[in-house]
Amino acid sequence: MKKLWPLALVGLLAACSGSEKSGDSDAKKHGDEALQAGDLDAAVQAYTEAIAADANAVGPYNNRGVAYHRLGQYDKALADFDKAISLAPTDARPYSNRGWTWRSKGDLAKARKDLDEAVKLDAKYSGALYRRGMIRWGQKDLAGAEADLKATVEMSPRSSMAWSALAEVRVAAGQADAAIEAANAGLKDNPESASLLNARGLAWYAKKDFGKASADFSAAIKSDPDHRNARFNRALIACEEHKWAEAIADLDEAIRIAPKNPDSWKLRGFAKFASGKGDDSVPDYKKALEVAPADWADRKEIEEWLKKDEKK
Repeated sequence: MKKLWPLALVGLLAACSGSEKSGDSDAKKHGDEALQAGDLDAAVQAYTEAIAADANAVGPYNNRGVAYHRLGQYDKALADFDKAISLAPTDARPYSNRGWTWRSKGDLAKARKDLDEAVKLDAKYSGALYRRGMIRWGQKDLAGAEADLKATVEMSPRSSMAWSALAEVRVAAGQADAAIEAANAGLKDNPESASLLNARGLAWYAKKDFGKASADFSAAIKSDPDHRNARFNRALIACEEHKWAEAIADLDEAIRIAPKNPDSWKLRGFAKFASGKGDDSVPDYKKALEVAPADWADRKEIEEWLKKDEKK
């Protein structure tokens, strides 16, 4: 397998700072309720009202930053987390949230710096450890990632998210058996977790046991039909077995779920080409280039293939 497919990002933590006055304002409470319900615009409005009433309250800044992050307004989120940190410089949570926002903006160095500070301020903050583990994974520091994720599952043993991340990091490090062990540990409390089933499937794939891998990916899809990674990974196995129609069907779904993921477009183009539908593969390869970031690892390969195809 060329790549492993990481988990979906964990949501930011919305929490009041311990340095706030006892008793939240009504506006802050309304904001928390809206944030919990996913009504992000209403949450922003309520937190803004809370800030207008008390410009020194940390919680509204921190939580409005969370709402902005979820809205994809990362610069506004950073500004709010900056303010929360200036008001409560020993509170780990705004550092953790700011670091996770830097990750979303693609700046892993700044993300790592903030998560290091969050862990320094609160070594038992499992959310910050999880996030730092994910950032270390992105930085290819697999040993550091495993250490943080092991600490996370020790503190939060029922977290399917942490167990699945630990399993995937171990697959990336070439420790397939240890990955299966981690996935199985998580599945004890979360037997239908799509992320854990997908992670164990990756480990079976690494061990070349395509039957068990496919079974786990299928179970993940049964649990969550919109699990893009399980769809993609099952398609990989179908390609290995030259079951092109099955691969294309799963990739159709993977693209529906995440249309801006270039790897799904590329693999579907390959499956179409291998099945004898060469002309149909070209639009998929072009779409992969269109949605891919400039530094996409497969960009040069696809560009060269398309140039050769144009000369035919």
